[in-house]
Amino acid sequence: MNVSCYYLRPSNSSLRVASCQHPQVRVSPRTFTNEICVGCRFRAENDRVTARHDIRVLWLLADLAQGGIGTYTANLFKSLIGEGVEATAIVFYTCSPLTTDFALARTLSRFTRVICTDERSLAQEVWQSHPYIEFRPGTSVYAELFDQCDVVTTAANSPHALARTDWRGKPLLVQLHSTCDETARIAETLRPYAAHFLVTSSEAWSKATTNFSLPPDEVTLVELAVDANRITSWRSPEKLREELLQKGEHHLPDKFAVDAHWALFFGRFAPEKRIPLIAEAVKILNQRGQNWVGAFVGSGWQVQEIQGKIRKIIPERYLFVPWGGSIGDALGAADAFICASEYEGGPTTSLEALLAGIPILSTDVGILHSLTLPTAFGMPEEPVHTSLGTDPTAEQIADALETRVGNRAPMSRNAEDAQRALQAAGRFSIHRMADDWKRVLRRLVQVPHV
Repeated sequence: MNVSCYYLRPSNSSLRVASCQHPQVRVSPRTFTNEICVGCRFRAENDRVTARHDIRVLWLLADLAQGGIGTYTANLFKSLIGEGVEATAIVFYTCSPLTTDFALARTLSRFTRVICTDERSLAQEVWQSHPYIEFRPGTSVYAELFDQCDVVTTAANSPHALARTDWRGKPLLVQLHSTCDETARIAETLRPYAAHFLVTSSEAWSKATTNFSLPPDEVTLVELAVDANRITSWRSPEKLREELLQKGEHHLPDKFAVDAHWALFFGRFAPEKRIPLIAEAVKILNQRGQNWVGAFVGSGWQVQEIQGKIRKIIPERYLFVPWGGSIGDALGAADAFICASEYEGGPTTSLEALLAGIPILSTDVGILHSLTLPTAFGMPEEPVHTSLGTDPTAEQIADALETRVGNRAPMSRNAEDAQRALQAAGRFSIHRMADDWKRVLRRLVQVPHV
């Protein structure tokens, strides 16, 4: 049963209902424990209802693509909205049925307006089948939204960032999610307009303040967070593998597919991820007489091209699973997670693998590059991942997989990886990330920006 825009909360065995001003919005009673009214941001506190939206943020995204940035945005909104922050809107620049995460757009529409400004006819066709996305082509909507907000934030890879020079006197918070040369160029372009920069790893902070020459007091580190619900799976690894094999594309012998080791890539298919290199490593391991499968989960602009390369490298040792399945299922079925990226801002998927307690083999990028956690006995600290350096060969990845995982039974876990997961759980909680963001936003609201 649905009720019209009420905030529901438990009181002993009954529900208390607080009315508000937006009957057109509907909230399910099944999710009352953490819900707020998405129309007026009312929250019930004890026996009273109070409006809490002292900071209004306009969020500009290049797209709502499937990947780490989308996950990051969803985690932020779930924790920020109703806690002193109101998102005026998510405005995304492009809309493609191949890469847009419509499930994410639907989730975000519960908390804020989701607007697409793409002027292409393709975007309009997509919009018509997804009515929770407002279609406002062109730039006319920006003036309206700017007047309604206190802070504007955008990622440095967004076309919004370079398309505008008039921010209408609003503080601009620029998110630097990677450390590549292109990000450095955009950061330099935006510097005259930005009130503050936000980075997601200590590596990114170091590069921003040295390579990008940004003043340290203008850059704040807010580490990423992981939604534990996304990585939880209560089914057996064997059952998870069977289900993933049914969902995906493969040419694996049935018995082999279940009993082999699985090397997992989960994320956006893009050239900088160096995904075919992972397939080359799987090929080498099978040539050595070991049974390995390359499991590749995700999507992206170049998914078809990259999948074609993988088919040629390991024609009978790959599994492709489209985006939309639970990452918890993929992590529960895998023996190791591999990140071979040239550069990363997080990546969120590596942190999710960390909390799932499976071995991580990663290039020295993003947050993993400098992240150490205590061992089970408290000392000394050690890296949470097996380092692949900065430019590994397929042979080096194969050697690392063989050393870290090869002597284990498939689908097994050990105490060392479980201990790392336990140590990381508090550090990468969503509530911690939300608190860090609120501190940055309050600082920007208090300091006028010219």
